[in-house]
Amino acid sequence: YKALPKDAALGLWGLGQCFFGGRYVAFFSAAEAFKSAGGDQLLLSLQDLQTDASTVMRANEKQEQETGKTTTASEKVALVMRTIDPNRVSCALGGFWAGYMGIVLALKSKFARTVALAHSIGDNLRPVAAKLLAPSALAVTPPEYQQWITPGINVICQAAAMSLAWKMQRVVSSVQAGVAGGLLASRSILKFS
Repeated sequence: YKALPKDAALGLWGLGQCFFGGRYVAFFSAAEAFKSAGGDQLLLSLQDLQTDASTVMRANEKQEQETGKTTTASEKVALVMRTIDPNRVSCALGGFWAGYMGIVLALKSKFARTVALAHSIGDNLRPVAAKLLAPSALAVTPPEYQQWITPGINVICQAAAMSLAWKMQRVVSSVQAGVAGGLLASRSILKFS
């Protein structure tokens, strides 16, 4: 990924989003939310933390060579506290938290709409299903199990509504991902060439 030119990598990402965005809705929604919530800053902060970790590893090796023994856990903690920059760690953790919360909120709101749509469809489907299915179900169900007919119809309606709502969400997400991914891919490829 790092060896590719930035525009080529963005073009590949756009193609992936264009062709697979409808199939992996949650992944691309989470990636977009992460990016909009400061994911780029987090990646820079993680690179800084990687540099700090390398510095700590080198300092640990140097300390072990000087003393001739392996360092204890408390010595390693003290070494980490002396070596790393606390502001960079704080910035990285803040960026991680912002990215995480962005993902959670984006997924929660997107899929909460789907669940609300499913609930609405199920509520409107239930009276029709009860009129159509209840007489037949009453005729074939033994009397000791007839109290389960109404809850069974309710569950069937909710399951059918949930399936329909998710299919509708997938179509909407496919179109949105296709447009956004195609636009990203075409812009990146035109810049790259």
